Parts: sequence; C-alpha cells; structure tokens
Amino acid sequence: MEEFSLVLGRVIVSRGFILVTGGVSGVGELASRGAADWLRKQGMSIDDFIISLLPFGIPPIHPYGRVIHRGRDWRERRRELARFADYFIAVSGGEGTLDEMEQVIRLGKPLLPIGRGEGTALPIWEKLMKEERDEAKRRMLERVGPDADFDGMAEEIGDYLVSLREKEIGQ
Repeated sequence: MEEFSLVLGRVIVSRGFILVTGGVSGVGELASRGAADWLRKQGMSIDDFIISLLPFGIPPIHPYGRVIHRGRDWRERRRELARFADYFIAVSGGEGTLDEMEQVIRLGKPLLPIGRGEGTALPIWEKLMKEERDEAKRRMLERVGPDADFDGMAEEIGDYLVSLREKEIGQ
C-alpha cells in the first residue's frame, strides 16, 4: 500500500491535478510525499500542487505542500474536503474516510474507492459496484476492486481522472 500511495501522488500531479488530502498521516501523507518528490524533480512548486485541508488550529502533520484550514473540527473539515475537491480517491481508511466518502456521494461528485485492502473503502466500493450503470465507471471500479493488482493501477487511475476532466470540459 505504501508504494501504491507514493506512485498515486506522483501520477495525480503529473497529470496536472492538484492533490488535496485530509492532511493526516498514512495514505495522504505518502501520496503527498510521492507528489512532492516528482514536483521537485520537475522544478515545480510543491505548494501549487499539494494541499492539506485541516481544521482551524491543527498544525500540519507533514511538510508536503500548503495547509488550508477549514472547519472548526474534524467533522466540519471532512464536509469541507468533500466540497473542496472535484474528484475523490479513497484508499483504505477509517471512520473519517467513510464520512468523507458519504459526503462525496451526497454531493454527487466522482468517487473512486480502492476496494483492495482493509478499511472503509471496501464497503463503499461494494455499494458502488452494485449501483453503477455507466460502463466506463464500472470498468474502473472493477480495476480497483478487492482482487486487483496494484501494478499499473495508479497510472490507470490517472488516465481515468484525465478522462473525467476531458468529459467535463467537453460538456
């Protein structure tokens, strides 16, 4: 999971997206580190592409990117995170990640829960697999399911995000 998270962060920023995380340790920190390493090698500004969203008064947990404070507590910050970003990828996660995914679903924003591994992303993945009718989204969900191989997955996720962005631009 560690290597996947590092690669996923790199892929997200290399495709021109801004990486927004909940600002805590774990997958978000690893993705931020992977993104920061890639940005440094490209001579690009880390603060322009990596954002940690934290509640007011909470100091940064890791040194990657800039911090934006939103919400008086973690619950409000999770709600703000759901509003803040355009696309969401959830890897593993606990109760906070589950709350974020539920907020994203309520807002109708694209969500890609990585169903492989432990955590709250798996039950949401299962729910979306039962309900998804769009063939392209369904194929991507199948690619990130419980039996999926991490090899090449981050690159495929990056391509999928680009296709979502292109679809929005075309509308």
